[in-house]
Amino acid sequence: MNTDTKFKGCQTIFDRTGNALFPGVWNSQELFVAVTGPLGETYWKGRRVLDIGANTSGLSVEIARRGASVVAIEPDQSSNSRVIARSVLDDVIETEALDITLRSEGLFDSHTLGEFDTVMCLGLVYHFRDQQFVLDYLSTLKSRDLIVSNQTAPGNDLIMVNRMDPSVPVPVDFWKNYKDALSGWHPTRPLFERMLTYAGFTNVTALTDPTFNYPQKPFRSVTNSAYFHASYGRAVDPVASRYKYLAR
Repeated sequence: MNTDTKFKGCQTIFDRTGNALFPGVWNSQELFVAVTGPLGETYWKGRRVLDIGANTSGLSVEIARRGASVVAIEPDQSSNSRVIARSVLDDVIETEALDITLRSEGLFDSHTLGEFDTVMCLGLVYHFRDQQFVLDYLSTLKSRDLIVSNQTAPGNDLIMVNRMDPSVPVPVDFWKNYKDALSGWHPTRPLFERMLTYAGFTNVTALTDPTFNYPQKPFRSVTNSAYFHASYGRAVDPVASRYKYLAR
């Protein structure tokens, strides 16, 4: 495989010595630092982890190397991530005897997969029309911890900013084929933390530099501006909560 060209939208898969076996634009070693933060590498040892939307599973590999048992789910509906990296991924898992189970379920199938110590949901929340629905759903999973990332807008107001706002810097023609007015909303950090609390999570803690917001990133080759750790407090029914009338 030509390791000079980086695959768009893919996580890199490294060998144990740090050589890129499958080169993606997203650096799995940097992602590992982002999701670990002040928790420390020993956090992962012996943990059962669900990696939702695992992409090529490059990050799952890094976590499994620290002693975790990982279930990595990735539907890869466009066959542009795990499918093209699969032979490399299978070889790494077999050669290193890593405890990784590869599955093709999507986010909203996660409740069928059993109990976990840690659920990871990275780079997905802001792609959905209703971000609170996603967070509420995550609260219903049988797990102890959540590690989640999102794009965040600067400021301390409890607001969301859309990337179509002229003040938000995006690449030329970024919205050329944009068709959904409810996609691409970025909450401020205070709002996103409150959204996690409303979803039943407690002890919401930033894992990366809290001064970074979109389009900034805490590391050059990671996906989002903000990474958080939270503890499970209570489950919030994502459907029932949509019917709740919120008086002023």
